[in-house]
Amino acid sequence: MRQRTAFPCGSGRWLQLWVVAVCAGWFGCGITGLPLAAPAGSSNDAGSRGPGLDARLATPDAGPSIDPNPCANGTLVGDVTIQTVADIARLKGCVHVTGDVYIHASALRDLRGLEALRVIDGVLSIAASNDSSDTSGLAAPVDFESLAGLEGLQSVGTLALSTLPITTLRELSGLQSGATLMIDALPALRDLSGLDKVSWDTVRLLQFLGLQTLDGLHVSASATEVTLMGLISLRNLAGLQGLSMVDQLTISGCDALRDLSGLRAAVSVGALTIEANAHLRTLDGLALRGSAQTISLAHDPELTNIAVLIDPSAPRIGSLRLRDLPALKDLSGLQDLQEAGSFFIENCPGLTDLSGLTRLKTVGQLELRQCANLQNLQGAAAIESITMELDLVDVPALTSLQGLTKLKHVARLAISKASALQDLVGLEGQVVVGTLEVSEDNGLQTLRGLENILELNDLTIDSNALLQNLLGLPAVDHLGAVYLTRNPQLSDLRGLTALRTVDKLFIGSNALLTGLAGVESLRSVSMVLEITDNDSLASLRAFAALDHVGLLDVVHNPRLPQCEVDWLTQQVHLATSTGVNGFQGTCGP
Repeated sequence: MRQRTAFPCGSGRWLQLWVVAVCAGWFGCGITGLPLAAPAGSSNDAGSRGPGLDARLATPDAGPSIDPNPCANGTLVGDVTIQTVADIARLKGCVHVTGDVYIHASALRDLRGLEALRVIDGVLSIAASNDSSDTSGLAAPVDFESLAGLEGLQSVGTLALSTLPITTLRELSGLQSGATLMIDALPALRDLSGLDKVSWDTVRLLQFLGLQTLDGLHVSASATEVTLMGLISLRNLAGLQGLSMVDQLTISGCDALRDLSGLRAAVSVGALTIEANAHLRTLDGLALRGSAQTISLAHDPELTNIAVLIDPSAPRIGSLRLRDLPALKDLSGLQDLQEAGSFFIENCPGLTDLSGLTRLKTVGQLELRQCANLQNLQGAAAIESITMELDLVDVPALTSLQGLTKLKHVARLAISKASALQDLVGLEGQVVVGTLEVSEDNGLQTLRGLENILELNDLTIDSNALLQNLLGLPAVDHLGAVYLTRNPQLSDLRGLTALRTVDKLFIGSNALLTGLAGVESLRSVSMVLEITDNDSLASLRAFAALDHVGLLDVVHNPRLPQCEVDWLTQQVHLATSTGVNGFQGTCGP
């Protein structure tokens, strides 16, 4: 277990937990925020905070022993917590701390007395606010004035500063080595001067009200993470000009940025997130090198183009998400993209088509959602294969599927809430479709346009207000699962005339369906045949060729005579049934 040095103070145990929780929270947090406190008596999920946290939080029930002279030989082994001037005095002459140093600065003015300190192997955490909900730094007490006393510090593992009312970091100008920099809510700080000699591997700068430049910041050419979040006064990214490779780059809530100038080198990025930057207009300044694993652009209301996202020499991307970009008019910045694992476009009302995707050939999942003015799919003519899904969801202006002229294969095609779509014309080529789902398309009058589908496994036609029949479906003789449900104008099943075998067939809640004309060739339903809640259904005689059903369920069809149900049960070889019933009435011949 790691040794911790503690000093006598009434709230020492609570503070010790609090400062450890701050640093542990920083290490474990995502980009959405940094937890600043762990109230007394609260539990901590050690599993989410990384290895060794339990040991770092644990102390004997009787409290740690007090070492009046922990740095007798100039080295303190283990961790130390400081919260009073007396605590600092006990570290006089301490040169090297092998563990972490946690400083709760609320009762301090500065750190004079630590002038001999040169090396901290672990974390140096300095925080002032007791308020765990304060992320602005405005509630930080005014007593703490500066970092005076740390002028001799040369090396830290992690430097973590939070909720301090200081105006400068110049007292740290002797610092020459550090791996991780985490600064949160220093409202009076304008730049990072004082850190000029350190090249950081991980940088998280969060919730600075006044930070205008990154002067003083140097990031390793090959870095693990750079997160800039809530820096509302930051004007440019100068300070990141030496960055050439980074696993994760996040720029969020930097409202004064107009572009990304300052990134002078071509950057290789694993995960790029640019979101909620109120006045970001272009990505000028960013030059991506190689293929990014993930790119997310979201909630940037003035962003007008997405140029430079794709390196022409590496035209592939793992995941690309464009969300809530109202000023984006086209996808012209993606003209070099040839392959994408997933591509999501959501709530981009400026897009009327997919112009810009001129070279995209293969995509795993393509989803277009809540794009209010998308009219067609023109611009995506090069797409040949969608290996997972094509989802067109809540696209009320879509009038045509035209644009997918070279599409040969799509594992799942789902069209939902496309209220202006009257037919499905646009899939001109011969296409293999795994699953077809057409639902809640309240303007759809016909399935015309699907005739060229070569293969189809599963079919769902659900909640289409105007659809009267299934004409236009491909002439396939076998389907896996078929769901024909909640289509209030559907009057027959014409369109399924070639169907001979199906695994599952569900026909339900189709109010005007009087008969099942269209399934006369059906011979086998190997698993389930369910016919329920069809208010007008009066005949089952279209099943004249049907001779095998795995499980039959025919219930709640108020106009279906019992004799029709009896006829069906006698007609087919029936493995089992969960319910079959009809009502009084006259049966056909």
